[in-house]
Amino acid sequence: MRLPGDDRPIVLAAFDSCLKTSGPETMEYRLKRKDGSWEWIKSTGKVVEHNAAGEPLRMIGIHTDISLQKQNQILLDAERKRFMMLFDASSDGMFIIDMNGQFIDINRTAYERLGYSKAEMLAMQLTELDPPEFAARVPERLALIFSQGSATFETAHYRKDGSVMPVEINARIIELDGQNAFFSVVRDISERKKLEGQLRQSQKMEAIGTLVGGIAHDFNNMLAAIQGNLYLARKQLQDHPIADLKLGNIERLGTQAAEMVHQLLTFARKDSVAMHVFNLNTFMIEGYHLARASIPESIDHQTIICEQALYIKGDATQLQQVLMNLLNNAVDAVENTPQPAIRCSLTAFEATRAFRQKHPQLAGDHFVCICVKDNGSGIPGDRLDKIFEPFFTTKEVGKGTGLGLAMLYGAIQTHGGAVEVESKAGIGTAFRVYLPLSDSVSEPVAKKLIPDMNGHGETILLVDDEESLRSATSEVLKSMGYRVIEASNGDEALTAFKANRDQIDLIISDVIMPRMGGLELMTQVKKLDQTMPVMLITGYDRDHVMNKNLLREGCQLLNKPFNFDILSQTIQAMVK
Repeated sequence: MRLPGDDRPIVLAAFDSCLKTSGPETMEYRLKRKDGSWEWIKSTGKVVEHNAAGEPLRMIGIHTDISLQKQNQILLDAERKRFMMLFDASSDGMFIIDMNGQFIDINRTAYERLGYSKAEMLAMQLTELDPPEFAARVPERLALIFSQGSATFETAHYRKDGSVMPVEINARIIELDGQNAFFSVVRDISERKKLEGQLRQSQKMEAIGTLVGGIAHDFNNMLAAIQGNLYLARKQLQDHPIADLKLGNIERLGTQAAEMVHQLLTFARKDSVAMHVFNLNTFMIEGYHLARASIPESIDHQTIICEQALYIKGDATQLQQVLMNLLNNAVDAVENTPQPAIRCSLTAFEATRAFRQKHPQLAGDHFVCICVKDNGSGIPGDRLDKIFEPFFTTKEVGKGTGLGLAMLYGAIQTHGGAVEVESKAGIGTAFRVYLPLSDSVSEPVAKKLIPDMNGHGETILLVDDEESLRSATSEVLKSMGYRVIEASNGDEALTAFKANRDQIDLIISDVIMPRMGGLELMTQVKKLDQTMPVMLITGYDRDHVMNKNLLREGCQLLNKPFNFDILSQTIQAMVK
């Protein structure tokens, strides 16, 4: 073997030191073998004999091959380096904690996500991160880890700024330097909790929608029968002004009830809305003017409308209810405020990166923002995430149904928008409604056509399983000059059609019926007579019960309860 040039100075220096001190000297160096490979040597030398002058005469040395030890050390150092790199690069936080709850090590993700430095966290106890309601469950979780060796559970940690971060922890016991310790993988589940909340809200809305939809179908049938009887009664009592006035009032109430059902269906996302492009500036001015009557004079209220013309595509009736709901809530909120104030504003809004991250379901970058802000009682933080839930209310008994904000939430979703709320108890609340801007300007309003109210002896096959509605509608049609054949379901109607095929000019059929519904009836009729006009009527969601693609030429769809002027006009258009 020969000593490599790089290590020669080390060996010579150690040899010289050993000769001078006569004491043991230890060094590590490499030797190059004959085959070109290297080996590590550990040498310990000591002078064991001196001459008469005291100079070193003889020296003994012990040489040990430590190549394997060195190789293992290199591998260990590389492994430790890789561990630290992976430890800090993990997308999950990682804690190593002793059995007393003191931090031994924390990875970068953990301390940066919580807002601390590593040194700050190493000086802390784990219990300093736990909110009280979660700290109470620590003994239970420790017992689970000790009994099973590991455990996975959800908890929460305080960030340095005082906010709370929900986390999922997978903890296990490991051995570290001969001592037991806890190793915990800490996953931030804030986004998952947000999505779970949205899913629960969606499920609640779906359940309410199913309930509302079922009720609406029966309610609309009853309203249609009432409207039919009212129509007949008013025709027969035209010479009795007082009775006609009372019946007119009942008819208006019936119409309002039908609109209420329509809004409930829309809230439950079970019905379509009449979307039109309109100027939101004008809408806000007029809408706020209407709402002013419900705002007490003791409240300082103002509305600020931007000068830029803002157009949206929406349902003005729904948005009027949204505005009224927010203003009414603001009025209730400032009831006990010494200097009550409400501010309503309309501005243009450009979506920021943070806004898009918060509302990834929204399309586009250009929005309008309707803000209603008050300095009232505010909403406690623990209730903010519940205010859009159906039947939840912060108002006292008798002052709130719990449906207002839920309906608002449904309406804004229908418009492809979003709603945000910012509130602090005792300081006030601000609701911000964001709606997508439209590239178009206001759509022209179609001229209202005056229908021809009289038939000319045409024969109509009327099909409905609700006897009271069928009877009332039949009488109305007869009073209009039509001949009517009645059927209580699709099977009866098909038989009647085959028997009177040459006489029937139009079929009016309910969509949902036992034995055979309106869609199947229409399909069977079209096989026999492709030109036969069919009018389908429904008391439920028109888009839910049928596909618009099924509406063929010569087919119309009306919702119950129907306006008899529109019914007559539609019939006349179809039988020509």
